Parts: sequence; structure tokens; C-alpha cells
Amino acid sequence: MATKVRRNNYLSILQIKADIQIVEQIINVITSESGNSKYLRGQACYHIQQAVEKMIKIQIYSNAAKIEYHKIYDHSIDKLIAYGESLGIDMCIPSPIRNSAYRISGWEAHGRYDAHLVTKMTTIEKFYNIVKVWYDELYSDGYR
Repeated sequence: MATKVRRNNYLSILQIKADIQIVEQIINVITSESGNSKYLRGQACYHIQQAVEKMIKIQIYSNAAKIEYHKIYDHSIDKLIAYGESLGIDMCIPSPIRNSAYRISGWEAHGRYDAHLVTKMTTIEKFYNIVKVWYDELYSDGYR
């Protein structure tokens, strides 16, 4: 498929790939070491949230004729999906992401600041795998 034209040069599919690679590295460290797992899991959640947010935003930037930036400068996955769909964009969003949008949105802050909120490793791995497949779909669809 043809490359999707970004109307905003500040977001690249490579930024999303970097978030995914960071999560993969964190998972590898957690499975080979112990002690720092609680804080590393928070960082993994943060980067999953960032990848999700950016995959929604790159679809908006690439497909919207006009963007209301005050609506896109948000970390709420629900709000970003709603905004993209309000523009008539046929958003590619996996069902588990839609169904867990509120939870994933919370990872933006909780993953970095609220050390008492700990996400299970199985949940992190589940969403890592979903995000990885989603990234490949967007890349195959021409998003750059």
C-alpha cells in the first residue's frame, strides 16, 4: 500500500517502534533478573501506553484534512479514538485496546509515578503482543 502522508512531521512510525523495543527490553530484563521488577513493570506500562497513543495519533495525522490540536494533545485513549472517529477516519484499533482504553490511559502517569500500582507481568506481555501486531498492521498499511 502507498505510504500514508503525515501532516505532522513530529510523529513517525519509528517513534512507536522505539516504545515497543523498550517494552521488549524491559520484559527481557524482568525475566532474567529480580529486584527492580516493580518499577520496570511501571515503565513497560508507560511505553505500552505511549505506543497505543501514538498509533492512534499517527492515523489521525495521516488521514485528517484538518486537526484541532487541543483535541489531539491528550493522553486519553478513549478521547483520542472518539476524536479520530468524529473526523470520519476508519480507525484501526484492536478490540482489546478499545476494551481496555481507560486502563491503558492510566498507565501514562501510573507507570512512572504511582509505584504502589503494579501491573501483572502477564498483562504487560499480553498488551505488548497486541501492540506489536498492531504496529505491524499499520506499517503494512503504509504508515510511516
